[in-house]
Amino acid sequence: MIDRFANLTRGEIARKFISRRQKERLEEFFGRGVAGANNRLAKFYVPNDLTQTALEAYREIARRTIAEKLDKNGVQALRLQLVEKALVRIK
Repeated sequence: MIDRFANLTRGEIARKFISRRQKERLEEFFGRGVAGANNRLAKFYVPNDLTQTALEAYREIARRTIAEKLDKNGVQALRLQLVEKALVRIK
């Protein structure tokens, strides 16, 4: 399987795979910060038009952010949980 995100920066992944509309859906999905992510975990739903591609791209961005030790307050780890749960739901 070819990794479509290989050799791309986090910013390039976001620009190439997450449209403005999908960015808005992700913001709705995640809420703001740790509190927003915790709220969505408690009251889980996936916006109808949030795409698998946008979720997979964000998953890669979150994974890299965590791996690079840039997730100081844990928001990316929470968002990664949300993305994984959403991907199971929409597949």
